[in-house]
Amino acid sequence: LIATFAVSFLLQNVYLLGHTAQLLRAARTMRDEGRLMSGRELKPSPSWLLGAVTDPSGPPDVAAGRLAGKVEAGAQFVQTQYVFDVPAFARWMQRVADLGLLERCHILAGVGPVLSQRALHRLADVPGVHIPAAVAARLLAAGGSPEEFRAAGEQVCAETIAGLVQ
Repeated sequence: LIATFAVSFLLQNVYLLGHTAQLLRAARTMRDEGRLMSGRELKPSPSWLLGAVTDPSGPPDVAAGRLAGKVEAGAQFVQTQYVFDVPAFARWMQRVADLGLLERCHILAGVGPVLSQRALHRLADVPGVHIPAAVAARLLAAGGSPEEFRAAGEQVCAETIAGLVQ
């Protein structure tokens, strides 16, 4: 259960739960205690692996604090927004490790190729996605054809993955 998708649905359609941590707590209670938010017993209780998304951008202490709240609420794994700044991600991961969160929560780094100028501009507007100016400039300088841009996007993605593996 990835809480963000469900929270988005609930906020748009039902307005029952205010944010990810509330939904994670509700899901954890259903799974671990076998009861609904109303207190009614739930049989059989679900066997969910609880997950959420997280934003590693910004000051590492602040971003790690956001993750800590989700882990406290029940997140067993998170997927990050796309990572383009490997050194900043490494600083965040170090803070996450310092807080002992890696023993309680698995982290999937969000990585993918930017395949077009349109995608680059859209990603730049996504909250929590930080595209360093040097990366954006490199992609935009790749050439005028869609194929050249795509190849540059795939190369940046491969380099990001290699950096994350180290």
